[in-house]
Amino acid sequence: MIEPSTPVQKYLRACQASTVLDKGNIQIQSSPAEKYIVTHHIEAALASDKGSDAKLNSWKIVDFVEKGDNFGSLITSVLVNYKLLNIECKVSYIVKIIPNQYIKEIKFYTEVLPLLNSSLKSVWQPALRIPKCIHVSSEEQIALMILEDLRPRGFKMFERKKGLDIQHTKLALAELARLHASSIILHRNINEILSDKFDFLKATTTVEDEMKTIFQGNVTTAIMMLDKIGGYKNVISWLKNILPTVDEIYTSSIAPAPPFEVLCHGDCWNNNLLFRYDDSGQPVEVQLVDLQASFVSSPAVDINYLLYTSLSGDVRNGNISSFLSIYHNAFKKVLKAAETKIPFTKVELLQEFRKRNIFGLLMGMNIACSIVSEGSDLMSDADNTLEPHSFVTDWREKQLYLLEANPLVKPRFLAIFDEMVENCIID
Repeated sequence: MIEPSTPVQKYLRACQASTVLDKGNIQIQSSPAEKYIVTHHIEAALASDKGSDAKLNSWKIVDFVEKGDNFGSLITSVLVNYKLLNIECKVSYIVKIIPNQYIKEIKFYTEVLPLLNSSLKSVWQPALRIPKCIHVSSEEQIALMILEDLRPRGFKMFERKKGLDIQHTKLALAELARLHASSIILHRNINEILSDKFDFLKATTTVEDEMKTIFQGNVTTAIMMLDKIGGYKNVISWLKNILPTVDEIYTSSIAPAPPFEVLCHGDCWNNNLLFRYDDSGQPVEVQLVDLQASFVSSPAVDINYLLYTSLSGDVRNGNISSFLSIYHNAFKKVLKAAETKIPFTKVELLQEFRKRNIFGLLMGMNIACSIVSEGSDLMSDADNTLEPHSFVTDWREKQLYLLEANPLVKPRFLAIFDEMVENCIID
């Protein structure tokens, strides 16, 4: 989900690019994370992960996130050398640095996730496939999370420009279903709606002015791109009609409505999924990452977000029924183990999915261009510090350029609108 910008976020975005210092013939990579990560963070994480007998020898920052892979926070890794029972050992951790006013992910990890996993354990179901949080620290304006590094276990990001294929999508949907189902069990166990117990999980009911500017700017950009392509007069007219109230359409599209009321990931797209592969190269397991946007809403919100941001039209169109079957079967399996009533059928889920397609449209057209572009084609770190109107204007110019320069942009972009017309979301 899109979060409002703040001075701290803007500073973090501007810091995304590391500085290369030239010392003689040796180039040393200087990480912006250096000013936030200190030894006591690493010692605390090591003790939590390996026990109090583990003794820290040394550690260093190893940046690995490329431009376009992450937005709104600073992510890096640390390589740790330690001694345990007189044996020299190594371990790596992922470190995520976020503005303190946006610590929802920390709250999710420390307050919600343990309860979700406990609910699953009580009905003999495996824990959610979400990386383990090892240590958190909140100091002044910056919060820091140290997470397990999934890369040594073979997990990696799927190439976002390709779009998820059927097998990757089914794995992601099945795990989303388990997350959603676990929240229903937890709701039953505590006899309280999660967004009432955890206020930070409430869905957005209003959009701030600067985000309204961005939403409206994105719709205007889509209008200009479609006009440049040609042949989409009716779609352009429809977009112009929703332009003044796009913020209200957004908030209504994510509002929960029983029986479709679960804990959603909230930002489930290609870059927030990590996959593990077998020896033949087939994906066999997925991990959900970046839970900073989690909130209570309809499961169809997560499903729409995933399908309309991370898939090409040829994979998505024609496979909706199959995808929803995979989701619903995984969802039912967990709830049946908990002897909990299944709140909706697959047919009802399809109807709900269509009802929430407007959300998939908004998210899909917002990032269709960036998701299929090279990192070098995306907005620069300095651009991310611009005010919303200037940012939208500058990014619009890049998108109009990439529409012609990048052959992947037009088909990914148009497929979303073609499907919305076909399914009467756009009349």
